[in-house]
Formats: sequence, structure tokens, C-alpha cells
Amino acid sequence: MTDLPTSYIDPDIVASLVVETYLSFPASCVPSKRSNGVQEWTPLAGVVLSRTTDSSPILKLISVGAGSKVVPTIRKSARGDIVNDLHAEILSIRGARRWILEEVGRCLNGADDDWLEQITKEGRVKWKLKTGVQVHMYISTLPCGDASTVHLANQQQILDPDMAALKSSHHMPSETSSDSAPSGVNAPRKSFVLARGRDGYSSLGVIRTKPGRADSSPTTTLSCSDKLAAYTLLGIQGSVLSTVVEPIYLSTMVIGDIKGLVDNGFEGEKIIHEELDRALVQRARNTWSSLQSELPNLSYRHHPPRLNLTKITFSYSKSLLLRDTPDLAIATPSICLVYTADDKPERLVALGHLHGSFKKSIQAAGGRLPDKAVSGVCRKVLFALTLDILNKTRDEGFDIRQSYRSLKKSFLAFEYQQTKQILRTHPMSFLCGWEEGDREQWESFDSAGDIESLDVEKSTSSSVSSETPVEKRQRLR
Repeated sequence: MTDLPTSYIDPDIVASLVVETYLSFPASCVPSKRSNGVQEWTPLAGVVLSRTTDSSPILKLISVGAGSKVVPTIRKSARGDIVNDLHAEILSIRGARRWILEEVGRCLNGADDDWLEQITKEGRVKWKLKTGVQVHMYISTLPCGDASTVHLANQQQILDPDMAALKSSHHMPSETSSDSAPSGVNAPRKSFVLARGRDGYSSLGVIRTKPGRADSSPTTTLSCSDKLAAYTLLGIQGSVLSTVVEPIYLSTMVIGDIKGLVDNGFEGEKIIHEELDRALVQRARNTWSSLQSELPNLSYRHHPPRLNLTKITFSYSKSLLLRDTPDLAIATPSICLVYTADDKPERLVALGHLHGSFKKSIQAAGGRLPDKAVSGVCRKVLFALTLDILNKTRDEGFDIRQSYRSLKKSFLAFEYQQTKQILRTHPMSFLCGWEEGDREQWESFDSAGDIESLDVEKSTSSSVSSETPVEKRQRLR
């Protein structure tokens, strides 16, 4: 922990705490210079809590993520045992979720806690952040997707005008139709337009998948810009954690690499801030303004974070390396990293499991990942931790044999799921039409990673749009 001299949470201190923590990890956890002379670089992100005291505020870093990989759809696991999104921002969020669940577990074991407090809501035990606790997120560069589109276009125009023209005019295929995206950020969407990665520079405000090489297998994973914008409405805890904690919103986002961004395409800090605000705040704010009367309750509402720029440098940032050593060949490492406070950092490969020699173990298990290869922030592990909490806090006990999807569709997560469904279906929502394929295929696993029958799943869990919370509560008792 780090004591601060004043109650003001300086964004530079948040950035420094994340960067210094990351640089303190073993050499195997950070980028290196390869034997062929190629220097590795990586995006970095971290989540930090702060709380006020009578003397000075206190900061605690709870997670760090580093990486820029994503698992293609054809390589996703139906057992919930891999991490699909290996971008730094999302890894740090998943690390934060794990820390929150572990902190709740410590509370249940009788430990005093400075960050969370237990409440009773509708007869159920839950946890929330204590009054005065804030959540800060540091990101070493612009998030992929809408927030970085203008910068990438400007940079491409400088480096390769012909490619810039091609990218700007590149057709963006629609998942459901060929109609174009709405002309204004608050215009109704007549159809769903999904831009792949960096295609269509001239189109702002559209939802995008993670970027990747043109010859790489496609992914349906949402860009970091779109996920971060959605978090301002839904919170960072996600659906499963919403069954045990109240919504948790980011108070501030601290974006780094400012000098590098200015030197490599942007005209100045003002434009950087405007683009961040447009992509991460305004899209969600416009959605909230249009939909707040239709959302089911006041638990979920728009909580815009303060956007801060920092000049704290990160030695493994792409723009810093390009600026200081323009002739140096650079590349992203094959290893990504996630760290949860009070634990050891995990090294993950591009396929979403822990780094190591697991080929024989996987073959012996019929293609299934052994437990020693499974990350502590994958869906299966976070699901198991959540079920353990629910089993300890519900008087009648809790069915630990249920599937990941059945918990998400249960009355315990009803408010979150109904809010998310409105955001995905309402024509005034910036997320209108977004679906990630056949969700049942990827969510029908239990806490052991075993896959349940979809027919059984359908018979025990109905859509959030067709059943009221009372009906769900009565059915599941």
C-alpha cells in the first residue's frame, strides 16, 4: 500500500503504482529483447482502490494486466477454462474480479475489511464498496477500438497514405445486414454494423471486434473501448459477480503514453481527451439519456469516470520504443500476464491458458486442460469462487452443480441481465444488436468444467425477458 499526503488522488501516482509494480515482477514476466534483436513491447493496465482516512488517503493496487492477444472463436473452450480476451485492460479487470471474490471470502472468514462492507438486499447477503472507496484504472495507451480509431488513422496517414486510404474505405461487413452505421452517436440503429478491428477508419461510434492481422482467424470478442464504455453502465463486476456484490464502477481512468501519442499522430492532448470522452463516456451517456426511463431499477445507471492523462512513461510502450529507437524492430510478446494482489503473477499463452509444458497432460485428459494449466481469472475459477460464497450465505444452501449459464440467468443476476439485454436490443443503445454467437455453447459448464446438456439447461432456465424476478425466485426455491 502507498500513503498519500493529501486527499486528492493524483493520476500520476495511480499510474506510477501500476507501472512500478509491473516492473518489479521477475524478468520472465516482462518483455525482453529476443536473440534476433527484436524488442518486445506490451500494453499495460491496472486497477487501484483508494479510500480516505482522517490523515491521508490510502491506495491499494489490486490487479495488473499486460497483453494484446485474443483467442479466435474457433479455439474457444466450452469448459470456461481459458481466458478469451488477453488484452491488458480486460486482464486487469478479471484480476480485480478475482481479488473482490477473495476479499469477500476473507470477510466471511471473519477478517476485518477496509474496502468492502456486508449489506442485506431483498433478504440476501451481498457486499458493496465502503463509503469513500474509489476505483481507478490505469491504461498505458489508448484502448483498442473506437477510442484509438482517429489516432490510428492519423498515424497511418503519416506512415503510409495509400494504406490509410484503403483502410478508411474498407467495407465493414455487418453481422445482420449491410446497412451503414447511424450517422450520429445518438441516432437509432436500424441495423447492427460490426467493424472488424481497425477496418473503416472513417466510421466513428461503431462497435468493433478486437484487432488482428488480416490473415488471422476472426474473433467475436468486443473491443476494449466498447467494453470500457459498457462498464460505465453495467459496472466492472460482470454478471456472475453481480450475484454477490453491488455494481462497482470506475471513478477514474488514467491514460498514459501522452507524449508518444502526440509525437505519433495526434495534434495535442486536447484531441486525445476529446476522443477518449467521445468513445468511453459520451456513447454510454447518450444511451443512458435515451433509456433511463426503461431500465429496470436504479442499481445500474451511468457512472462516467473522470478521464485523466498522465505523462508517466512506461518503458515497454510501443510509441516510446518507436520514438527513442526508430530503427529497432519491435513485436508483442507471445506471453501475456495477469496479477491479482496477494498472489503471484500468472503468465498466459495466446490460447488463454497458463504458460508451461502441458501437451502430454492435455492429451492424457482427452484434450481437456489440467487444473495446473488453468488461469485463476478464467470463467470456471471465478464461477467456482462465486458459488462457494453463495453456498455460505444462503440459508437453504445453494446448488453448486448448476451451470455457469443457469446462474447468469437466475433471479440472482436478474437486474444485471435485464439491463444488459436492453442495452443489446434497444435501437438507441450504442451496443444495439451485439451478440457473441451461441452463448449456450460457451456457458453450459459447471464449476468443475464439465459440460451440461443444453436440453437440461433450457428446461431449468428461461430468458430474462419472459420471467419476472418473483417468478424466478419462486421457481428456484
